Amino acid sequence: MALLAVGVAVWALGDAPTNDATDSDPSPSDPGGSSASTESSASTDPAGSTPDTPTTGAPTTEALPTPPACDPAVAIAAWPIEARLASLVVVGVDPTGRTDATTAVEDHHVGGVFVGGNDTTLLTGGALTELQDASPLGLVVAVDEEGGRVQRIERIDGDVPSARTMAATMTPSEVEAVARRRARVMAGLGITVDLAPVVDVSDQPARTVIGDRSWSADPTTVVAYAGAYADGLLAEGIVPVLKHFPGHGAASGDTHQGAATTPPLDELTDRDLVP
Repeated sequence: MALLAVGVAVWALGDAPTNDATDSDPSPSDPGGSSASTESSASTDPAGSTPDTPTTGAPTTEALPTPPACDPAVAIAAWPIEARLASLVVVGVDPTGRTDATTAVEDHHVGGVFVGGNDTTLLTGGALTELQDASPLGLVVAVDEEGGRVQRIERIDGDVPSARTMAATMTPSEVEAVARRRARVMAGLGITVDLAPVVDVSDQPARTVIGDRSWSADPTTVVAYAGAYADGLLAEGIVPVLKHFPGHGAASGDTHQGAATTPPLDELTDRDLVP
């Protein structure tokens, strides 16, 4: 089954592979990113870190008109260029309170926020609803909820096993059911995008940068299980983001720490790019 990747511009925000650290530290926030490696090198990453304070530049403080329900493009065209550009950006925000995210949305008019780390303050108490109300177009609210080492809502909804464990102990249909249940909880909190599933093909040791975040070293298995997870998210209205392009499973190192290399393109095509 072919998978459809939905991209979100959060490369520098990414996924954390452990519950209490950034993705740059695979031993105890990506998104991974979402992180990725190129054929010759990879830049530092979302497979990684949740910035404590996002860099959003000088605020655009003028109020924006609320777009008409019939044609929001007309209202957007009347916005100043700074606001139009900001509406295309997703920024990492401090999850421990509302101030940072509120400033990003109300003053800078960003199109979305990425909530990393394990503090659930911004995910509870109606905070995301208030952010949505402050956004004239509706807001992308992204987390990286993979299961295993990369979870954001386990303090709210309990633990989900790692991808590798799920592939070893469940059928694809069972994984889809897990994803659907988790997605219902995320949607109820106001989350709209999950920077998951990981589609890296890897048999790396569990605690390495990808490790047990990968479903399998077999691309066909990755397609089946990651596809099921993505289908479960979509069924409950959560947009999945497949990661990490072009494939971090066989990369020479952790791109949170520095440059890494991947195998030649023909090898990537036969294995890493299959999912």
